[in-house]
Amino acid sequence: MEITGYGTIENITNDAEILITTRDFKTTGKITFYDGVLTWGEIETTDTEDETVSVVAPTSWVITTKNDENWYSYGGKMVNAPKISGTKMKPIKYIGTVPIAEDYNKTNNWANAITSDGSMFVWIPRFAYRITSGNHAVPTDSNSKSIGGTIEIAFINTNNEFLNLSDNSTLGGTDNVIITTDPTVTGAGTTHWLVHPAFTANATNGGGFGELTGIWFAKFETTNDGTEDTPVISVKPAKASYMDKTIGEFFSTAKSSTFGEKSAKVLNSHMAKNSEWGAVTYLAQSEFGTNGIKTQNNGFYYTGGINDASKESQIYTNNYKQSTTYNATGVYDMNGGSWEFVASYVNYANNSKLNSNTALTEDGNTGKDVSNAYKTVYSASGTSEYSSYELLNPSNTDKTTVKKGDAVYETSKSYSNYSGSWYGTYGYFPDTYDPFFIRGCYASNSFASIFVFSKTHQNSIFHCGFRIVLCM
Repeated sequence: MEITGYGTIENITNDAEILITTRDFKTTGKITFYDGVLTWGEIETTDTEDETVSVVAPTSWVITTKNDENWYSYGGKMVNAPKISGTKMKPIKYIGTVPIAEDYNKTNNWANAITSDGSMFVWIPRFAYRITSGNHAVPTDSNSKSIGGTIEIAFINTNNEFLNLSDNSTLGGTDNVIITTDPTVTGAGTTHWLVHPAFTANATNGGGFGELTGIWFAKFETTNDGTEDTPVISVKPAKASYMDKTIGEFFSTAKSSTFGEKSAKVLNSHMAKNSEWGAVTYLAQSEFGTNGIKTQNNGFYYTGGINDASKESQIYTNNYKQSTTYNATGVYDMNGGSWEFVASYVNYANNSKLNSNTALTEDGNTGKDVSNAYKTVYSASGTSEYSSYELLNPSNTDKTTVKKGDAVYETSKSYSNYSGSWYGTYGYFPDTYDPFFIRGCYASNSFASIFVFSKTHQNSIFHCGFRIVLCM
């Protein structure tokens, strides 16, 4: 069956092969139609114009291929292969200096890629998780110092099956082989494996782009290759973080950014949501990231903590502890740098701050009370931030409000505490005056970490930027 331009699909048979040709793209894939649901198998997308695109590797990196066995390693485990879109996104691998330091991580090398405009992204493969210590608490070590909890990660396919058979017997027992997508199930994310919501089709829980094999998370905070009046956003090292705009402006700019493609829809570019921020922090906290060691603070409002492009390589040699892997391949700037807006908020009734940011709250005409793929809405309980925070509690009778995987309730002990999140860092739940979530804290703050969540009310908050995510 072939469709050219605009058309309809009729008389669909199970496992039919279909070729769709549009003005700009040629897409092949396998469709399955069961019980009224149309789904796609693996799809390869190629741009029919400008087949050869010159992509230049950044300092200390080299362009490679998807078949390069040295491109990435997640602790030697099998993961869903990073999804490269068309010809304009290229795999890259680090070839710079490796510091001679005992804490430099040589085991976990997350996959990196670059788009044709030079923006860098890191692959976060689909996984399920369990928090085995520190759930809804701030644990301490033997010296009573606040630390982070323990998160176990199991890489899974889109059928929610273990990719590594050894994960079937982790910790022994019988509960450990249960994998669920429902955060309200008793023990989900603690005694049972919970599929991280960011990778699922459930927008209410923080997904919405389908059952994903993984996501591409911006390696650095967003940068601006354009002007203040005409921004051209990018994700580049050793540049000033793009800050001091309204959350609505950032949200709209993120959704319309192409990163060198002909359409923003090719990469589904968008502002990171709480769930996507959480997916990175959970992987970072696990044995596949820093293995429970706190990432260091970026003390500057420059990506990678370097404000001189001629010294870009120092991001990977001097500032590697700011990375989620303690090496060059991880995500930077999640602790410190600028505060970061996320496309998540609490739907307090008749809130003027929400009503004035309609680009975000009314996105897709879904209304401010409805989540979609681009934003996540948290339920409010009256006007109390305490009561609204407690709606996230799995024991709450209203199961529709429970959210997990977002590094909020699970990784904090209270709704409002200067040292209430893991590692004894910020934890302030949004209230009626400050309904929007912000993450990561700001440069040189001793109470900052990748687990920080806080709130804001201003249309534009000083030294606050945002992060890009790509979902294909």
